[in-house]
Amino acid sequence: MARPHGAFILARYSTDNQNADSIEVQVGKCSDWCNAQGLPILGIYADYAVSGMKDTRPQYEAMMQALRADQADTVVIYDQSRMFRDMTLWFNFRRDLERMGVSVHSVTQPNIGGDLKDPSVFLEESVWAVFNQLHVLQTTQKVNAAKQRKARMGEHNGGIPPLGYKVVAKRLEIDEPEAAIVRR
Repeated sequence: MARPHGAFILARYSTDNQNADSIEVQVGKCSDWCNAQGLPILGIYADYAVSGMKDTRPQYEAMMQALRADQADTVVIYDQSRMFRDMTLWFNFRRDLERMGVSVHSVTQPNIGGDLKDPSVFLEESVWAVFNQLHVLQTTQKVNAAKQRKARMGEHNGGIPPLGYKVVAKRLEIDEPEAAIVRR
Protein backbone atom coordinates (compact mmCIF):
# COMPACT_ATOMS: atom_id res chain seq x y z
CA MET A 1 0.00 0.00 0.00
CA ALA A 2 1.41 3.39 -0.97
CA ARG A 3 1.57 6.29 1.42
CA PRO A 4 -1.16 8.86 0.87
CA HIS A 5 0.12 12.06 -0.68
CA GLY A 6 -0.19 14.70 1.99
CA ALA A 7 1.44 16.41 4.93
CA PHE A 8 1.64 16.23 8.64
CA ILE A 9 2.33 19.61 10.22
CA LEU A 10 4.44 19.60 13.37
CA ALA A 11 4.67 22.65 15.65
CA ARG A 12 6.35 23.15 19.02
CA TYR A 13 7.31 25.72 21.59
CA SER A 14 9.66 25.25 24.53
CA THR A 15 8.39 26.58 27.81
CA ASP A 16 5.21 27.59 29.54
CA ASN A 17 6.64 31.12 29.60
CA GLN A 18 6.15 31.38 25.84
CA ASN A 19 3.00 32.50 24.11
CA ALA A 20 0.74 29.63 23.04
CA ASP A 21 -0.12 31.73 19.98
CA SER A 22 3.24 30.69 18.56
CA ILE A 23 1.69 27.28 17.80
CA GLU A 24 -1.13 29.00 15.92
CA VAL A 25 1.37 31.09 13.96
CA GLN A 26 3.44 28.03 13.06
CA VAL A 27 0.41 25.97 12.02
CA GLY A 28 -1.00 28.92 10.07
CA LYS A 29 2.21 29.46 8.09
CA CYS A 30 2.59 25.71 7.49
CA SER A 31 -1.05 25.46 6.35
CA ASP A 32 -0.58 28.40 3.96
CA TRP A 33 2.52 26.71 2.51
CA CYS A 34 0.69 23.38 2.07
CA ASN A 35 -2.23 25.12 0.37
CA ALA A 36 0.12 26.99 -1.99
CA GLN A 37 1.76 23.67 -2.90
CA GLY A 38 -1.58 21.90 -3.33
CA LEU A 39 -0.52 19.52 -0.56
CA PRO A 40 -3.39 18.09 1.51
CA ILE A 41 -2.96 18.41 5.29
CA LEU A 42 -3.50 14.96 6.80
CA GLY A 43 -2.74 15.80 10.41
CA ILE A 44 -1.50 18.50 12.78
CA TYR A 45 0.74 17.66 15.72
CA ALA A 46 1.66 20.32 18.30
CA ASP A 47 3.82 19.95 21.41
CA TYR A 48 3.17 22.69 23.96
CA ALA A 49 5.91 23.69 26.43
CA VAL A 50 8.25 20.85 25.46
CA SER A 51 11.98 21.21 24.84
CA GLY A 52 13.40 20.79 21.37
CA MET A 53 16.37 19.07 22.98
CA LYS A 54 14.51 15.77 23.29
CA ASP A 55 12.60 13.42 21.06
CA THR A 56 10.32 12.15 23.82
CA ARG A 57 7.54 14.58 23.00
CA PRO A 58 4.00 13.18 22.91
CA GLN A 59 2.89 14.76 19.65
CA TYR A 60 6.23 14.16 17.91
CA GLU A 61 6.07 10.49 18.93
CA ALA A 62 2.45 10.24 17.69
CA MET A 63 3.46 11.78 14.36
CA MET A 64 6.38 9.37 13.96
CA GLN A 65 4.10 6.43 14.75
CA ALA A 66 1.64 7.62 12.09
CA LEU A 67 4.49 7.99 9.58
CA ARG A 68 5.67 4.44 10.36
CA ALA A 69 2.09 3.37 9.60
CA ASP A 70 2.42 4.99 6.13
CA GLN A 71 -0.17 7.71 6.79
CA ALA A 72 1.61 10.64 5.03
CA ASP A 73 4.55 11.29 2.74
CA THR A 74 5.58 14.76 3.94
CA VAL A 75 6.31 16.59 7.21
CA VAL A 76 5.99 20.38 7.17
CA ILE A 77 7.62 22.50 9.87
CA TYR A 78 7.91 26.22 10.47
CA ASP A 79 11.68 26.01 10.91
CA GLN A 80 14.29 23.48 11.95
CA SER A 81 14.37 24.69 15.57
CA ARG A 82 10.67 23.88 15.97
CA MET A 83 11.52 20.25 15.25
CA PHE A 84 14.78 19.94 17.20
CA ARG A 85 17.43 22.10 18.80
CA ASP A 86 19.68 19.08 19.33
CA MET A 87 21.73 18.53 16.20
CA THR A 88 22.08 14.77 16.68
CA LEU A 89 18.32 14.37 17.07
CA TRP A 90 17.75 16.46 13.95
CA PHE A 91 19.94 14.20 11.81
CA ASN A 92 18.47 11.03 13.39
CA PHE A 93 15.03 12.39 12.45
CA ARG A 94 16.19 13.10 8.91
CA ARG A 95 17.62 9.57 8.57
CA ASP A 96 14.38 8.05 9.90
CA LEU A 97 12.34 10.01 7.35
CA GLU A 98 14.71 9.04 4.55
CA ARG A 99 14.34 5.33 5.43
CA MET A 100 10.54 5.72 5.32
CA GLY A 101 10.55 7.68 2.06
CA VAL A 102 9.09 10.77 3.75
CA SER A 103 10.21 14.30 2.91
CA VAL A 104 10.45 17.28 5.25
CA HIS A 105 9.93 20.92 4.31
CA SER A 106 10.49 24.11 6.31
CA VAL A 107 8.29 27.05 5.37
CA THR A 108 10.83 29.65 6.55
CA GLN A 109 14.02 27.83 5.54
CA PRO A 110 13.43 26.61 1.99
CA ASN A 111 16.77 24.78 1.75
CA ILE A 112 15.91 22.54 4.71
CA GLY A 113 14.69 19.16 3.60
CA GLY A 114 16.65 18.46 0.47
CA ASP A 115 18.83 15.45 -0.22
CA LEU A 116 21.37 15.12 2.60
CA LYS A 117 23.78 13.49 0.15
CA ASP A 118 23.99 16.89 -1.56
CA PRO A 119 26.91 18.69 0.15
CA SER A 120 25.20 22.09 0.04
CA VAL A 121 22.00 20.75 1.66
CA PHE A 122 24.03 18.90 4.29
CA LEU A 123 26.09 22.03 5.01
CA GLU A 124 23.06 24.31 5.36
CA GLU A 125 21.18 21.92 7.64
CA SER A 126 24.34 21.39 9.70
CA VAL A 127 24.89 25.12 10.14
CA TRP A 128 21.29 25.65 11.28
CA ALA A 129 21.56 22.64 13.60
CA VAL A 130 24.72 24.08 15.19
CA PHE A 131 23.07 27.48 15.68
CA ASN A 132 19.97 25.86 17.20
CA GLN A 133 22.01 23.86 19.69
CA LEU A 134 24.25 26.86 20.42
CA HIS A 135 21.15 28.88 21.29
CA VAL A 136 20.17 26.27 23.91
CA LEU A 137 23.69 26.15 25.38
CA GLN A 138 23.88 29.95 25.64
CA THR A 139 20.40 30.21 27.16
CA THR A 140 21.23 27.51 29.71
CA GLN A 141 24.44 29.32 30.63
CA LYS A 142 22.59 32.61 31.14
CA VAL A 143 19.77 31.01 33.15
CA ASN A 144 22.23 29.21 35.42
CA ALA A 145 24.21 32.41 35.99
CA ALA A 146 21.00 34.27 36.90
CA LYS A 147 19.96 31.50 39.30
CA GLN A 148 23.35 31.54 41.00
CA ARG A 149 23.15 35.32 41.38
CA LYS A 150 19.66 35.10 42.89
CA ALA A 151 20.79 32.36 45.27
CA ARG A 152 23.79 34.43 46.45
CA MET A 153 21.36 37.27 47.20
CA GLY A 154 19.11 34.91 49.18
CA GLU A 155 16.34 35.02 46.60
CA HIS A 156 14.27 31.96 45.84
CA ASN A 157 14.73 30.41 42.39
CA GLY A 158 11.31 28.80 42.24
CA GLY A 159 9.79 25.51 43.14
CA ILE A 160 9.19 24.18 46.63
CA PRO A 161 11.65 25.67 49.12
CA PRO A 162 13.89 23.23 51.00
CA LEU A 163 12.69 21.90 54.33
CA GLY A 164 13.29 24.54 56.99
CA TYR A 165 12.72 27.50 54.67
CA LYS A 166 9.76 29.50 53.37
CA VAL A 167 9.47 32.18 50.69
CA VAL A 168 8.66 35.69 51.87
CA ALA A 169 8.81 38.52 49.33
CA LYS A 170 10.80 36.33 46.90
CA ARG A 171 13.45 35.62 49.54
CA LEU A 172 14.16 32.46 51.46
CA GLU A 173 13.62 32.83 55.17
CA ILE A 174 13.94 30.30 57.95
CA ASP A 175 10.64 28.61 58.78
CA GLU A 176 11.11 28.03 62.53
CA PRO A 177 8.71 25.08 62.94
CA GLU A 178 10.34 23.24 60.03
CA ALA A 179 13.83 24.38 61.02
CA ALA A 180 13.34 22.73 64.40
CA ILE A 181 12.75 19.44 62.57
CA VAL A 182 15.89 19.92 60.51
CA ARG A 183 17.99 20.78 63.59
CA ARG A 184 16.68 17.76 65.43
